[in-house]
Parts: sequence; structure tokens; C-alpha cells
Amino acid sequence: MQSRRNSFIGDRRSTAAKVASKRLGKRTVKPTVEELLSYGGKDFVENVEKYGYNDRQSRIRLTPWYRELLELVGNLNVHEVYVTGCAQAGKTAACTLLSIYLLAKGVSFLWAYAQLSSLMNAVPLQFRPMVDQWLRAAKVRAIGSQKLTLYQVAGANGIFTYVSTNKSLNMKEGGAAAGTASVSVTADVLFREERSQYSMGAGDPLSRRIDASLVPTKPTRDLGTPGSGGGIEAEIAKCKNYFYAHFQCAKCGEISPLDPKGCLLKPVTLIDTIGKEQSS
Repeated sequence: MQSRRNSFIGDRRSTAAKVASKRLGKRTVKPTVEELLSYGGKDFVENVEKYGYNDRQSRIRLTPWYRELLELVGNLNVHEVYVTGCAQAGKTAACTLLSIYLLAKGVSFLWAYAQLSSLMNAVPLQFRPMVDQWLRAAKVRAIGSQKLTLYQVAGANGIFTYVSTNKSLNMKEGGAAAGTASVSVTADVLFREERSQYSMGAGDPLSRRIDASLVPTKPTRDLGTPGSGGGIEAEIAKCKNYFYAHFQCAKCGEISPLDPKGCLLKPVTLIDTIGKEQSS
């Protein structure tokens, strides 16, 4: 898929994986993972069309631009993908659908929130309704644990955590703040939500959780609403390929891009955290 030179989604490294019977240490890539890589994101989009529902139990509506978004997010050959945009743009839903698709295919994931309160709200109110409806439509049984922080399907684990550090330690006695991301877990794909709300260094241990991933590319999917310059938008600025949602005017037929911070009627100037002006 040809990416557009704008800023809605960026992938930093998109080298295709070699999937032929590749060994990672003592672990061997499963045939299902090889198939996922060979399909790119097309199989994911097809599954969303069949089994995808939102958290209100309504079918997912795939507009042309959203279909392209899903295809890129679901392409596990792409190592890193950053998704941003205004609220209610569908970025969290896209990644949630991918996490459910992975579980149904036997691939484990780790999903990290910025705060425990976010985890406690999002998992039961967004993830659970969507995964339950998907599995029901696909006639897949969720065998194993279905707790707040662990959801098991087909031998795969959906693990939910948060990265805020423990401030209760006595720092004067030499104690170190430890985020829950340092808990010893192993996953194949990493999701980092609310990236603009992560405190400095709090999410650093997360990438090590997929060191033993069964997927050679060790995919990560970062999502979040733009901050004041130091959040997910700072990572997107480092990307080399961009996807930008577009709309077509029903009257004149002209195709125009959508601003990731919303459809603005006039240019505005923002001041980021270091005092630098940014025009939008």
C-alpha cells in the first residue's frame, strides 16, 4: 500500500520478514504466524468484515480510508506503527480489533495503558464487548482465564498492564520506582495506548516483553491523541512513511486530507512544552 507523506500513521521500519521455517532461539514460528505475514493486512480486514463489532455491539463500518488504516495496522510485516488523531476517530477500535484477531489466530499480545484507571475502564467497557461478539460470530470458544488483566483464547494470551510507576517507595532509603511494565511476561505483539500520557521512561521495559516473540518482526502498535509536542507526535516525526486519512467532497468530488487534530476551519498556532510554535 502506498503511504501518503502526511501524519496520521507512520511506520518506522517496514522490512518484510523472512517467514520460511525460521527459528528464533529454541522457538519455531508457527504456520499460523507464517500465514499472517504472507497475507499482510488483507486477511485481518476480511475478518473484520465478517466478525468485527464495536463496543456497542454494532457492525464495524469500513469506509475506504478506514479499510486502508486497518490493512496497515494489521500488517505484521511492519515493525512499528504509530496511530494518532482526534478523539472518536477509530484508532483505539482499529488496534482493539487487531488484538482480538491475533488472539483468535493463536498469537499473544501485551496491551499497556498509562494508568490503572484507564485499564479498569477500557478492558470491561471496550475490549470485552468487542472480543465476546467477535468470538461468538466466529464460533470460537474462549478457553482459559477471562480476567481483567488476562484473556486467553486458543492457547494465546491477551495481557493488559499499565506503566505508571509506584510512588509509595521510600526514595530516601534507596528504593527505586518500579512500573508494572517490568513484570515478567512474554508476548508476540505489543500495544502501547495513551503514549502522550506516559511519564518519562515509564514504558521503557515494555519492548523487552516481546524479545521472544514468535513473530520475527516483533510488531509494536502505538496509539494516542496528540499532546503538546512531546507525546506520540514526537515519535511520528521520526517516521519515514505516512498514511493520512482523506475525505471526498460530495458536491465537487475533490479529495482533501483530514487534520489529525480534527477538521480545523482556520489555521491556529500552538505552543508546545518547550515553547516552540507549531502551526496547524
